Amino acid sequence: MKKEYYLYLLLSSTVLGVPVVYAACVPTPDCEELGYTSTICPQGGVKCPWDTTKLFCGCDGMYKYKCIGRGYAGGNGQNCDDKYTSCKCGNRYKWEDGSCVLDCSVTECKIGSILYSDKTCSYCRLESKTPIGVIGGTYNNTKYVVGLNEIYGFWLIYEGENSVVDIPGIENTLDMAILSQAYNGYSNTKAWIDTIRNIYSSEKMNEMVFAKCNDYVTSNTSNGDWFLPSAAELYMVAYTNIEDVNDALLVAGGTPITEGLYYWSSSEADRTNAWYVHAGRNYGTVRHVYKVVNTPARCLTTF
Repeated sequence: MKKEYYLYLLLSSTVLGVPVVYAACVPTPDCEELGYTSTICPQGGVKCPWDTTKLFCGCDGMYKYKCIGRGYAGGNGQNCDDKYTSCKCGNRYKWEDGSCVLDCSVTECKIGSILYSDKTCSYCRLESKTPIGVIGGTYNNTKYVVGLNEIYGFWLIYEGENSVVDIPGIENTLDMAILSQAYNGYSNTKAWIDTIRNIYSSEKMNEMVFAKCNDYVTSNTSNGDWFLPSAAELYMVAYTNIEDVNDALLVAGGTPITEGLYYWSSSEADRTNAWYVHAGRNYGTVRHVYKVVNTPARCLTTF
């Protein structure tokens, strides 16, 4: 039951030149409303004058962490002036010596890990090894690796009506349910290469994202190991896991996927249109657009 205390206030006035004093009884202010919200303070605190069970702790030396920035997922417990006694760390990070740092003890190839040329993984940048990408997602026990570098180009270059081609070997679909289950970027890329090499010169092909991914080479990978992802594969790395992917790309020395831009997928809508994904945690839209648009892409490989 809440206790109520009262203060007696002395009020004075003058009547016919004679001072008169009145006493008024008013309730005391509520302790919690005044900031006395705790019952235990690490450093003792200040007691409320009207209810000594209520304390104001203040921002003593234990409240010193802002808990914001890369690797932080918020603070633990109550805050004081937006500072906490300790912080919650995000994926891939651990609390150590008063800050969230990458957990370098993890060597499994998990989402957000850097993949090295010797096919080992770490959340941390190891100067003794050569990074080739970051783990961007998994599907059916297959790990998808995002290349460190951004590329730009066309799905196709328009050179007359005959150059707008329906690629044999790439399934046309406008059905989002089918699109979301098609993890076939590697076979799409091979089908595109086999078709377009008979239509365009090698010089023209090099302006298109399929050819750029097919020719993408890193330490211990070869021509043809990398591919343009399908819409489902791209959605996984450029939307679902974008935060871990981009943070890992920065740690690895790569270029993050640009949030807010549309990225080409290898999925085909129809003869004239292909699918792309709006990258970023606040986006994720999947749309189809005319194939001759010049827009960014990100190459993937698997293991």
